[in-house]
Amino acid sequence: QTILGAQDNHRTAADASYPARDCSSQRGVPAESEIHPGHVRPDLEFKEKMPIDRQKLMGGIKIGFPVAVGYFPIAVAFGALAVEAQLTWFEAVLMSVMVFAGASQFMAAGMIIAGAGGFQIITATFLVNLRHLIMSMAVNQRLKEFSVGWKSILSLGITDETFALITLQGEKGQQELEPRSASAMMTTAYGGWVSGTLLGSLTAGFI
Repeated sequence: QTILGAQDNHRTAADASYPARDCSSQRGVPAESEIHPGHVRPDLEFKEKMPIDRQKLMGGIKIGFPVAVGYFPIAVAFGALAVEAQLTWFEAVLMSVMVFAGASQFMAAGMIIAGAGGFQIITATFLVNLRHLIMSMAVNQRLKEFSVGWKSILSLGITDETFALITLQGEKGQQELEPRSASAMMTTAYGGWVSGTLLGSLTAGFI
């Protein structure tokens, strides 16, 4: 027993003489002590290159891109119809910029072709867009933590599709709703509609 006790004491002293190693280095991940100044761990390199705000913007663009792709051909058709209604390309694009409501814009263009008056067109489009009031009230419940400024900016981007995307955010593993990602998503969809209108109005003679 005396001999075994001496051997145990010898092992303890020997172990203490060697510095402890981080087991993470055995798994292929550099330990904290092995990282030299200025060196970025490979598993953190991508996050270092892309700041959090940029990640949120890119996430919003990724969510809104399919909507923009769907908007584009419909907006091209509206641009051509607007020119047929005797609107200039600038007036057609201006309508898309200010209204951003496909159903109302198509109806307005059709009523212009039919010779309806301005009051009739405004009244009809107002009634069609009343659903946006209900959708905005629902979205407002999801934007409780947003400032009034952000809510004012995002209000223009409420459409049937963006409303659906906003209400799904944060559920079933979806990206959590955040002002920058929401604005990027809406701006992407908005850009698809406006650019499609521009192309359709400029190429109306060839469509």
